[in-house]
Amino acid sequence: MKFASFIDDLAIQIRGFQKRALGRAFAFYLLFSLAALALLHFVEMSVGIDKRTHIDSATYAELSEQQCADIQSRGLLSLPGNAMYCVVDLVGEHGAILLNALMVAGSTALLLQAIFSRQLPLLGLITVLLIAFAPYRYHLGIHLLKDSYIQFFATLALFWRGGALWSLPMILFSPRGLVYIVFSFRAKYLLATAFLALLSLYLFFPGYWSTLMSVLTKGNTLQFVFQEYDQVPTFREFNMLGDWIRALVWPLFLLSGFFIFISPAPLFFPIALIGFTTLLGLWTLRRKVNWELIGLIYLGLAVFALIAPGFTGYTRYAYPFVTVVLIAALIGLKPLQLSEIFGRTSVR
Repeated sequence: MKFASFIDDLAIQIRGFQKRALGRAFAFYLLFSLAALALLHFVEMSVGIDKRTHIDSATYAELSEQQCADIQSRGLLSLPGNAMYCVVDLVGEHGAILLNALMVAGSTALLLQAIFSRQLPLLGLITVLLIAFAPYRYHLGIHLLKDSYIQFFATLALFWRGGALWSLPMILFSPRGLVYIVFSFRAKYLLATAFLALLSLYLFFPGYWSTLMSVLTKGNTLQFVFQEYDQVPTFREFNMLGDWIRALVWPLFLLSGFFIFISPAPLFFPIALIGFTTLLGLWTLRRKVNWELIGLIYLGLAVFALIAPGFTGYTRYAYPFVTVVLIAALIGLKPLQLSEIFGRTSVR
């Protein structure tokens, strides 16, 4: 009896040590990520990239008070897709950027814990770490953009207890969150989740619903917006057929990094780097890769290609979806189970 009691006490102590070690590791990952964000912020300021480089950043800074007041007057049903305005109005421009940095650092810490908890070959480990610390991913975290929140909640959904329940807040920041949710579930739930997403789009995002219906019935008639360096073909000369060609080709461009040879711009290179590391990861970790999740990523990217107003905008739409879910696929995580939306977890 004494020996059995000793073994039980030892097991309790070991579990307590493991939890403390995990806690210390998470704190280290978090602080390391914050230090990397601070360094990148210093570098960007040194080369003239200010906090309002992105048009969306300037929009949130200038219109947050007015837009948040409008949301309050219209009611909470108008909050989905517009939460970033209220975040900026509540904590101010600098406070919102700090929260963005915390979102990126928190998601990176969770990703690192998941990565280091698996037995990966050295080259595979380097690959997923390159994706986790991708410069463009960190760049989004030090500007007034909602992408960091989407990445954070997507990370919680795939790597934390509660599963899909954590994916729901993404909808508050962008209707794109509906696409992330649908294509993070097992393929057998695709029709069910797609139906729920379309219903949510119809109820809460009538403007986006109209745009989607127009794209599907008349083609993408939006005015395409291009940066000077964006030379990636849109295939618009083929009308609706061009939309479907774009949906087929652009995901391949993004996932492979091949677009950099068509549009060899320095500002595109950090994004193309993700594609190069993706190919390396798919080859190195091919025995661990969850190919079902890779297929779902491709479908999600195809949807974004249909509605994106240019390849530069496409990278912004797709990036939060690609980085987090791609790491999950490379280290062998399974897509979400539909039952996880009620808080139950499965072994992945």
